[in-house]
Amino acid sequence: MKIFLDTNILMDVLLARQPFCIHSARLLELCANGQLDGHVSTIAFPTLAYVLRKGHTPEYVRQKLNLLTNIVMPVDFTGILLKQAMLLPFDNLEDAMQYTCAMSCGAEAIVTRNIKDYTDSRIPSFVPEDFLAMFNDLRKELP
Repeated sequence: MKIFLDTNILMDVLLARQPFCIHSARLLELCANGQLDGHVSTIAFPTLAYVLRKGHTPEYVRQKLNLLTNIVMPVDFTGILLKQAMLLPFDNLEDAMQYTCAMSCGAEAIVTRNIKDYTDSRIPSFVPEDFLAMFNDLRKELP
């Protein structure tokens, strides 16, 4: 299943934000072992680099972000996607940008801690624990 991870999910894991990092880390684990096809916008990386640089060396930041690119597929945020995002009725332009990236990669779900930000989305959005519960139910149905 192809999922799109909002930046806040990655921040939960990289910053070990409790209690959120538990479910978010499980999502990344499922992506790492190939059970989920995880995608993330390239616009997440400058934000992550900025937040991680506080208290960490540049080498550490690069190492963590490089590891992340081995777990999830970065989705290029282009000028075309920017123009599309600016036409959407989202209250938050950054969320509209994330959404256009999710659409461009064919995501079947958006996983975020702020599902209210995606009320105008045609892609279903889930908080991590609800997505994991649904995913586990789907796996039980398979032979």
